[in-house]
Order: sequence, then C-alpha cells, then structure tokens
Amino acid sequence: MSFTLTGTNLDAPDAAALAGFYRRLLGWTVEVEQPGWVVLRPPGGGHTLNFQTEPHYVRPAWPPRPGEPQMMMHLEIRVDDLSAAMTRAVELGATLADFQPQADVRVCLDPAGHRFCLYTGGQALPKAASRPYLAPQQARLALLAWPQRNPVARSWLICHAVQNGDVGCGSA
Repeated sequence: MSFTLTGTNLDAPDAAALAGFYRRLLGWTVEVEQPGWVVLRPPGGGHTLNFQTEPHYVRPAWPPRPGEPQMMMHLEIRVDDLSAAMTRAVELGATLADFQPQADVRVCLDPAGHRFCLYTGGQALPKAASRPYLAPQQARLALLAWPQRNPVARSWLICHAVQNGDVGCGSA
C-alpha cells in the first residue's frame, strides 16, 4: 500500500480570486477552473495547489489568539531575494504580518488571510541560531499568545529569548 500527496486545498471566499493571486505569485498555470474550484500546477508538473470557494469562510487569526479562528496549515515558499519577493507579494495583494517570529523569514497573509512564509536558503524552520524579528516586549507578548498546541515553535521562541536575555525562563 502506498500513499501519494498530490495536492493541497485552500478554502477561500472566492476560489478564483485567491487562485489568481497565487498564479501570479508563483508563476503556476491553471489546470482546472470551474465555479468554486481552481487547480494550479507548477511548470513541469507535480503537487498542485487547489482552491475551493467556502461560503462560510472566516479569516484565521495571526498570531493565534484564543477564541479566534486558528490557522490549520501554511505554505512555505523559498525565494532567491527575500526583500524583492516580499515587495512583489505585497504588490500582488499580500499583507506583511505584524508578527514576524524569525529574522530570515517573512510571514505574509494572502488576500483571504492564509499565512505563507517567504524564506531563502534551506527549510524555513525555527532555529536556535536565528534571531527573532521582535523587540523584547514583542517577544514577551508572543510567548503569552503562542498556542499551547504548538510546542516546537513555542519552545524555540522561549529558548531563543532566554539565550538573548530578552525573556525570563518559564515552562513551555
């Protein structure tokens, strides 16, 4: 028995509008376009990015806050030039998120509010060696707001903050 992941689906208030944003951002082509459903495929084939209209869609909160819709997943997009890519994403309709937990990654929100990360180099994972793009007070607030069910990211932020003397040690 084998399993093959073939696509990722994103809900949106308007599938065609959100697919248009990612088509322009990524340079992918439209493979299927039907009312309420669009499939984008990268040049050369591979994993698809699919969009479906959800009439009851509610924008997720970032950073996560208790009682508000939570992100269930986000996209990681590697770029050659972080500054230029961020500028391009904003020109196309993205918003740079106020909360930026890493210096070498830019968290953006697409027009429907889904979070996506732009990064250069290897994987965009929290690393103890990278410095958060936060002032000490922002780091303290982030520690308070970080959801308990994300122990890896929370632990990284706590460890990093302690390493840099920004925040006192506490249990994660």
